[in-house]
Amino acid sequence: MFTAYGDNSLNFELWVWTIKYTNRPQVLKSELYFRIFNAFKENSVEIPFPQRDLHLRSGFDKLQ
Repeated sequence: MFTAYGDNSLNFELWVWTIKYTNRPQVLKSELYFRIFNAFKENSVEIPFPQRDLHLRSGFDKLQ
């Protein structure tokens, strides 16, 4: 389900019905994440990550 627009994302909530890994939810989550990652890769879906620029203004004159 599409839940929201994020600052740098489209947020979805995934609902899953399964009989596998019901007693190990972290394993189930990992399996789902790997399958989603591979499906994105196979379909050339890229995940953009926010970029930060770092500007240093002082302190370098003391290094010389």
